[in-house]
Amino acid sequence: MPEIGCKLISTVDARITDYFPRLKGHVRSAKHLMVSMIPADQIDAFRAVIEDNDGVPDLTLTEDQRIAAKLPHVFDFSYNHTTLQVLKADRKATYQQIGCPAPPDPQAIADLRPKLGDDVWMHHEFAKVGGEIVTFDLPIIWFTSEDRLAEINATYAANGFPVYDAHTWQVEGGGLKNADYRHLAWKKRMDPKGLLNSAKSMAWDSVKDLSPEDIEAKATT
Repeated sequence: MPEIGCKLISTVDARITDYFPRLKGHVRSAKHLMVSMIPADQIDAFRAVIEDNDGVPDLTLTEDQRIAAKLPHVFDFSYNHTTLQVLKADRKATYQQIGCPAPPDPQAIADLRPKLGDDVWMHHEFAKVGGEIVTFDLPIIWFTSEDRLAEINATYAANGFPVYDAHTWQVEGGGLKNADYRHLAWKKRMDPKGLLNSAKSMAWDSVKDLSPEDIEAKATT
């Protein structure tokens, strides 16, 4: 397989694609979609890779061709722009931030899909971190209740997909997962009385009476 310098790769559940009205007539309806940004001189090689893997290149445009066709940029259908496209049509949608096994494991994702239910529509992004390809899911979730959202989160986590909760105001419940004691030590130095958003950290109450040095020491224990 040729080395292709992809700037962007996003894969979108077919049900989400139908919420992209400006692509109607340009991509097939009810088909899973991959959107990508690649160097212009690698278009032929990229199309060949897609076709060799039983895919269909629906739409391939240079920047000038995209402007002439009055179509949105490809990144308008990736990351949380995807969520925004759905929200334009239906405000009952929400999303979540999910980590995926590394290295990428397509079979693990395929096995998970039927466990989630019809109210969760997968949407994956791919990136290079430290030279390795990583995957994360920003699914569209049709919100019904907090209990159902908790059930969805638990299903992801039980199957090896960590949840970086987008529905919490506390940093440890989102991307950090664990308390950042070095950060909390600096907070104690700059805001010793905890007047500025101290509730955003679950750990603040447990360290607020310590010195900055004692808080920082927790980072190494």
